[in-house]
Amino acid sequence: MKRTTLRYAVVALSALAIGGASIYLLMRYALEGAVYFAAPSETVSLAMVAIEMGLALFIIYMGAKFRNYLAIVLAVIQAALVVYLEATYSGSLHAVNNLFIDQFSIIMALIVGLIGCLIAVYAVRYMETYHHHHPEVRDRQKMFFFVTFIFLAAMFGLVFSNNLMWLFFFWEITTITSFLLIGYSETEEATNNAFRALVMNLLGGVAFVVALIILAATEATSGGIDLARVLASGDAAIILLPAALIGFAGITKAALMPFSSWLLGAMVAPTPVSALLHSSTMVKAGVYILVRFSPVFAGTLAGFSIGLVGAVTFVVASAIAISQNNAKLVLAYSTIANLGLIAACAGVGTYMLVWAAILLIIFHAVAKALLFLGTGAIEHQVGSRDIEDMEGLIVRMPRMAVMMFIGIAGMFLAPFGMLISKWAAIEAFVQVQAPFGLIFIALLAYGSAITVFFWAKWMGKLIAVTRNQEKVEKGFFEEPWAPSTSSPAS
Repeated sequence: MKRTTLRYAVVALSALAIGGASIYLLMRYALEGAVYFAAPSETVSLAMVAIEMGLALFIIYMGAKFRNYLAIVLAVIQAALVVYLEATYSGSLHAVNNLFIDQFSIIMALIVGLIGCLIAVYAVRYMETYHHHHPEVRDRQKMFFFVTFIFLAAMFGLVFSNNLMWLFFFWEITTITSFLLIGYSETEEATNNAFRALVMNLLGGVAFVVALIILAATEATSGGIDLARVLASGDAAIILLPAALIGFAGITKAALMPFSSWLLGAMVAPTPVSALLHSSTMVKAGVYILVRFSPVFAGTLAGFSIGLVGAVTFVVASAIAISQNNAKLVLAYSTIANLGLIAACAGVGTYMLVWAAILLIIFHAVAKALLFLGTGAIEHQVGSRDIEDMEGLIVRMPRMAVMMFIGIAGMFLAPFGMLISKWAAIEAFVQVQAPFGLIFIALLAYGSAITVFFWAKWMGKLIAVTRNQEKVEKGFFEEPWAPSTSSPAS
């Protein structure tokens, strides 16, 4: 119908504008270092607080409707803390410069603006087919795409915010939008998994607000609530506790163990949601904040603890992935593992490890977006997301098999980026003081060896040539890359 074609045009043009703006930021500011902007503060901050209170009421309403009382309790606690912060320390909550751009935020903006928008464009056709295969699911595509672009906008706000109050606001927007997207199908399983994600991220949100209260209370001695001043503060004793609390919020958002179950539960959502969560939003917000605070964590017990949590997560999640046949679960455990590795680098926090973490973020985002979207396309075509059912895909769907092969190769083979990033991490851990460096090297080497098993198995299934297989993939110009008025699901 015309409605579907119009939706595709709107999404594609929006994606083109956002992607173009991201590239412009790269060309304009890549070589200029950190650039700060004194954006309007008071009115915007009040509006943000009002929206936060509205979101808290929404959570309370949803928690009451589905009898999830833990979500209600956490929402009330968080809202009360925000009100206390605003009422008690309102004079200490203003940053000199509310927004900024530096090389790291540009990298994150490119990931969000290019990969995130490509996922949104892909989702138009996918969601059309999704409702054709799942007629029992209420068609809420307008809400889906609205929330998706709010999700992307929140990520832009998060990576460009220098005011920590603003950063927290966008942090909470990602929590709410992920809750809505995970629960899109409105089944009991989807609703339960959405609330699990909400509760675990609200825990991190409460820790984040407590950190802001501590920073505001010590503003007179530490120099302010803005991110640049906090990171540049020479008083580690004052900054370390709020940094550790924000690090805890990063751990919950990045789905590191023991909070990884919410990301696994998110696999019930439509595949574009999984791709967004794993590659360009949500979990990337968690590792972003860990990398941002790595200068504070470096050389401290808190940093070592965060790094150890990440390293153990890397090994355990990699080991669990071996036993999985569900392709989306393999990708989910692989994501958790790699997020753990990024957190390990950020927690230890040396200059080389920070750059290794940024490289891991970049290459992981590209490979995982490709693999999730490919898995979704294969599932619609063959009716299964089981890796065993992908055997001989090189015969049945040769083009898709090649795309999946490239994505898998990018995760563990030379000369692709993930292997280079892991090599850079090992090289950097060698320079860390013994015995800590040796512990991380052992965990990284062991976890990396484990990943070879499930990636090699999947790759072997894809390229195996089996008998009695028919090609089901259409030619390039026959594939419905864009919705058409003749589509049965439109």
